[in-house]
Amino acid sequence: MEFNLNIENINYIKIKYTDKEGFKHCIKSAIKNINEKEILSCTKYEIFINITYPQDAELDIATDSGLYKAHTTINYTKKEGDFIYIALKTPLAMDFQQNREYFRIKIKEKA
Repeated sequence: MEFNLNIENINYIKIKYTDKEGFKHCIKSAIKNINEKEILSCTKYEIFINITYPQDAELDIATDSGLYKAHTTINYTKKEGDFIYIALKTPLAMDFQQNREYFRIKIKEKA
């Protein structure tokens, strides 16, 4: 599916990236700005987050209509006070994902 979400429909994004030691991390972030070339996200942090760039990253996009996944690149990061801004390349495509990991099944109980 082509990437065509409006900024108003996005609740938050999760950015999954790898640190220098090869460990996977996940950052929950808000969208600051979005255009054809770049997504600028903003996250408040307590302990400094050192993200190497450029690097490939996985993006989870939580919207009112569901969860989407996309692959992108972290272009750069910028620290301002207690906030870190993460610039991501706007993905060309995204995949709709099932939001729940579990589902309900009706069972018959013996009386």
